[in-house]
Amino acid sequence: MQNRRNDFQHKLSFKLVIENQPISVETLDVKGMITNHYFAQAIYDLAWSSFVTKLDDKSEW
Repeated sequence: MQNRRNDFQHKLSFKLVIENQPISVETLDVKGMITNHYFAQAIYDLAWSSFVTKLDDKSEW
């Protein structure tokens, strides 16, 4: 599952950067969000920080 997520994040971040659109990312309070035990696993599973890192790296490149 990790490889599919990683591949998807690479493809999506590349597509967003290539389209030459302004990109803004909202800062989320993940620590506060994971206190809800019903959503904690889903929030961790999104790997939001790795996507933002890929997006940042590609936009600088």
